[in-house]
Amino acid sequence: MPEGIDIIVRSSDSTDVKLVVETKLAVRDLAAVEYQLKSSMLHLSCPVGLIVTPEKMWAYADRYLSSDITSILTLGEFGISHLLPDTSKANERRFENTVQQWLEALPRTATRERVADEKLWDVLTKYILPAVETGDVRAAAPRL
Repeated sequence: MPEGIDIIVRSSDSTDVKLVVETKLAVRDLAAVEYQLKSSMLHLSCPVGLIVTPEKMWAYADRYLSSDITSILTLGEFGISHLLPDTSKANERRFENTVQQWLEALPRTATRERVADEKLWDVLTKYILPAVETGDVRAAAPRL
């Protein structure tokens, strides 16, 4: 598994990767984290990637226009603290678990009332929900 990926969503009927997620309690160098995520998306032929912190989420989609990271479009930066459970006492591992549980529950909990941001709702319904509804959400590596 590429370095930095914490959560992976695979197709339930094949080995296709539908979504990769990197979780961070804080992002100090967004460009470096983005590069790592985009490289992982290319390596795994993954169409959608997320960077998730307790306050924000960055979403990315591969347009498959080239074989390098310039093919990956930034869909946006979104405030998501209202969608996640309280993470004030989370360490890195607990936060990974929280994000995984949030993704697993998303098909049941993502409602228009909870997501007022139109662009976030669009990204959830077009990119993230289709991946988690039809895939298996798992930790990318064992959590100690």
